[in-house]
Amino acid sequence: MKIDELVKKIKSFPKNTTVLVEGYEGGYDSIKHIEVKKVKKYPKAFKGKWYYGDFADAEPEDRKTIDAVVLLGDRIKNK
Repeated sequence: MKIDELVKKIKSFPKNTTVLVEGYEGGYDSIKHIEVKKVKKYPKAFKGKWYYGDFADAEPEDRKTIDAVVLLGDRIKNK
């Protein structure tokens, strides 16, 4: 999803609607932080492992990376 798609969808909801992110083991968390991260698409080898997301933090040596806006909840590391 791109920012313009997200904004379009969000605009269709009442302005006082709560926005949440998935919790670590279950449930939902409030958004505590929004940041831009350089990420890479996980290789196809991880596709069978449901517990991995589609993207991972990029390493400096990675070539195929994108900048992504990440919505973080209560479980964020080092914050």
